[in-house]
Parts: sequence; C-alpha cells; structure tokens
Amino acid sequence: FQTLLFVALFLLPGLLEAAEIEPLKLHKGHPNPDVIQGINHLYDLEFDEAEKRFSKIISEKPDHPAGYFYMAMVTWSRLSVGFWTAENLKEYVERIDRTISVARKGIEKDAKDSRSYFYLGGALGFKGRFELMQQKWFSSYNLAYDAIQALRTCQKLDPDNKDVLLGLGVYDYYTAKLSGVLKFLTYLFLHKGDKEEGLRKLNIAVNEAVYSGLEAKSMLIHIYLYLEEDYDKALPIIQ
Repeated sequence: FQTLLFVALFLLPGLLEAAEIEPLKLHKGHPNPDVIQGINHLYDLEFDEAEKRFSKIISEKPDHPAGYFYMAMVTWSRLSVGFWTAENLKEYVERIDRTISVARKGIEKDAKDSRSYFYLGGALGFKGRFELMQQKWFSSYNLAYDAIQALRTCQKLDPDNKDVLLGLGVYDYYTAKLSGVLKFLTYLFLHKGDKEEGLRKLNIAVNEAVYSGLEAKSMLIHIYLYLEEDYDKALPIIQ
C-alpha cells in the first residue's frame, strides 16, 4: 500500500459534457469546454491535440494555473504510456513546477482564490508521486500533505467544489491502509486516516464532481473489488 496512496492521489479528471461558461470555472452544470475537450484528447492518447487545447487556455489566462497544470498532465500521460525519456522527464518537472509557481502567485494576489488552491493541490500531489517513484519517502509524503492542505483550503473557500473530494477521499482511505515508512510519516504528521470517510468522499465525487467524477468512479471500483473485496458495492458502480 505504500505506493498506492500517491499513485492514486491525483488522477486525470473525468469527462463530462462540455458547455459554454466563464473560463475555468468549476461548475457542475457548465464545465469549461477547453478543459473537457483537452481531457478527451488525453484519454484518446491524442497528446498534440490536448496540448493545443491547454496552450489556448494559457494564452487566454496566463496568470491562472489551470492551463499549466493540464500541460503537465500531457507530459505525465506520455510518461505513463511508455514515452519515458530524459526530455519528457525534464519537461514534466518544469511544467509541474511552473504550475505550482503560478498557483502560489495567484494565492499571493488573492488569498480567497479557491481555484488556485485547487490546482496547487493537484500539482503538489503529482510532484509527490514523482518523488515517490524515486523512493524519496519524506519528500513525497510532505508534498502530499501540502497538497491536501491546499485542497482543504479550496474546500473551505468553495464548499460547492466536489472535485476536491477525489484527492481528499483517496488521502483519507489510503493513509488508513499504509504500512512501513509511510505509516510512520502519517503518525509524524498526526494523520491516521479514515477509511470510511475516504469512501464517503469518493462516493460523493462520483456523483457530483465536475472533472473528477469518472476517476472517482474508477477508484471506487478498484477499492471495492481488490482492497475491500465488497463485490455488492462494486457492481452498481460498474453498471
């Protein structure tokens, strides 16, 4: 379970029907069309097309972290399907660090900018995953912890944002399942985890998240089938 927390912490958001809306606003009925289309391209492994969509977001909103975050996800997706090159690794680190920098600047300008906290949490979570792959245990957990704090702040500022529940739910569930080095770190940070609370949050994300609903669904199916072995709960989600 040591790797599962971070491997699952911030997956690519799910896909919902696109509609015209104020750019980058997280709203259940009206997801941002460029984000949605870009994510569609990512799922179809159309990385160049995804980059065009996310580059458009950056050109329109250069001071907003969303476009930079999804550009980092393009590189992460390339790595995930096997394009594991020094060039892609360097690009991933640069893009995820750029996202963190832009998000923090946004927060400095406006401490109530919930969306900057949202993407800061996502970027920190993905950077934590990268550190974990290099077996940098303390660094990876510290980044994940900071990611969760950012998401919790986002949730306080925008209680209607259900996308944060994917990361928060996964964190609660998997910290309750950890062992070894990472279990020690959870005690160090005074977070023991709560399996049932994690499952509750994931179930809400399945039904109410804007961008993360599909990934929350995939996560719950995996948990119920392989970790909880509760097939009765898995079946309705699969159907």
